[in-house]
Amino acid sequence: MSLWENSENQASLQMIDVAVAAALAITVFYEWWPTLGTRFYQDDHWHLFLAQNPSLGIIPGIIPWAQDWRPLGTFAPFYLMRGAFGLNPFAFHLTNMLVHLISGFLVYRLALVMLGAREFALLAASFYTLHLAHTRSMQWAAGIDNFLSAVWYLLAFSLYLRSRKHGGSWAYWGSLAAFAAALLTKEWSITLVVVILWYEFTCGPAPSQLTQRAQWKT
Repeated sequence: MSLWENSENQASLQMIDVAVAAALAITVFYEWWPTLGTRFYQDDHWHLFLAQNPSLGIIPGIIPWAQDWRPLGTFAPFYLMRGAFGLNPFAFHLTNMLVHLISGFLVYRLALVMLGAREFALLAASFYTLHLAHTRSMQWAAGIDNFLSAVWYLLAFSLYLRSRKHGGSWAYWGSLAAFAAALLTKEWSITLVVVILWYEFTCGPAPSQLTQRAQWKT
């Protein structure tokens, strides 16, 4: 294949990704647009209060009855969005929707790497973005911790797979950084360790392949 043909093929694949992103955006907004009219309620008011008192949201353990510490999950987003948009619930819910869309595209890219078929990857991303399990997170502005943790989680796993396949320190350290961000966003992200172990035992390259790769690099 010539360099010109290869560049054309790359451009066509990029156009497919753009089309997939546009299709996901349309379906996500069509499915979840009613939540844009939702007001603040329940936990939202508590996080809005913390956004006015940074020390309460940043320092762990300062609030005795708080059972979790999610500085990147709720405090940082609420602090930034309150400063930028004030008490406008539309902006908060729109941000949730956009972050959810990003995680949906990451599901598509991850499924494409693992399955190798774009139609199945698109099906997986559509199932993920439209699933009704996201309803409460969409209705609450405080649900942004679920969407952000999903973004960091998927990014960490994607970069890990890239480092395993292609090598390179930037992907490895990027995966660790994304995993750290995921842990600071929501504690359930620790399950990524189990997912990576599962991948290594079931889908990872054989030891002989790793040895050949190491010999080739040296």
